Amino acid sequence: MTITLTKEQQDKLLNWSGRFVDAEVIGDMEPTGYILEISVSPCGHEAEAVRGRNRLELGTVQVQVI
Repeated sequence: MTITLTKEQQDKLLNWSGRFVDAEVIGDMEPTGYILEISVSPCGHEAEAVRGRNRLELGTVQVQVI
């Protein structure tokens, strides 16, 4: 399965997650990462990044089953 984000979605995700990573590295902690949730339906596929209580909606993504 291949999940494709647009360049804008990638930039948004990396900026969002980068804030957490920077704070953890500065605090001498190993970065914890995030969960990428993909909702698959006949009407479209949506992505959302989750880290604890923080959520980032990324919108529609392409999903291809190979």
